[in-house]
Amino acid sequence: MKTIHLLPKDGTPCIRKSICTGEESLVFITQENKQLELGSYRTAKEKVKLLNEYGLENTKLKEIF
Repeated sequence: MKTIHLLPKDGTPCIRKSICTGEESLVFITQENKQLELGSYRTAKEKVKLLNEYGLENTKLKEIF
């Protein structure tokens, strides 16, 4: 059975936990309605680059990294 994740459209991040690895990642919907996932497999530099790319550099997400 598949799990469907309903993510808030306002950019509020959600925590998604991988069933296989137990790894948690931060997931949110961007303004372009794309899903962006910031898992621990990404380096801090990659996360910041992605946040900047999506215009989210000033959000409270920055506090998490």
